[in-house]
Amino acid sequence: MSFPVGTCYESAIMFDSRRRGWAAALLLGVSLGCEPGPIAKKETPRAEPVAAVRNPAPAAVVPTARAPSKKKGGAIEWKAPFVWRTWDAGLAEAKTSGKNIFLLVYADWCPKCRNLAPVFMDPEVAKLADSLVMVLLDQDNAPSGLAQKLGNLGNYIPRIVFLDKDGQPMPNLKAPNPRYPYFYTPQTLMSLKGNMRTASTS
Repeated sequence: MSFPVGTCYESAIMFDSRRRGWAAALLLGVSLGCEPGPIAKKETPRAEPVAAVRNPAPAAVVPTARAPSKKKGGAIEWKAPFVWRTWDAGLAEAKTSGKNIFLLVYADWCPKCRNLAPVFMDPEVAKLADSLVMVLLDQDNAPSGLAQKLGNLGNYIPRIVFLDKDGQPMPNLKAPNPRYPYFYTPQTLMSLKGNMRTASTS
């Protein structure tokens, strides 16, 4: 039989060892009172302060303005279920068919252009393209006269400009960002589809 450390149980054991009866020993133990031994206090660990972490603000998506010294990634593959026209062929087709022109100006070294390329595999974009003349123009290889004309519409890329059958810009069909009115991204695809829809019925 074991007891916790304390003076009352030591007195009880002493009386019991003299064979004066367990009841007397128990009674004496109770009358003396219990004085438990010291109990070590546990120290609560202090929480270390945590420095606040600030999440950086997302960077704004802007078009590419300058060409790097070297091309990266090779030529962009503008895969689509329709046929891209050159500028001369597209302008001639627009005049004979009466369709408006969807003009995409790009450069192979432009990362934003490369990110835009998969958009043209979208089924709805492909369907809307049937009602337009889809023209693809490499800015670095554009004729000087045409490059100057397009420069009036901004020097960034990619640029998507909706033109009428005579090759004149349609002023009401622009991208959401007023600073870059001809700049579209995969995130502004709904706006692009809406402008394609309008251009195909104008």
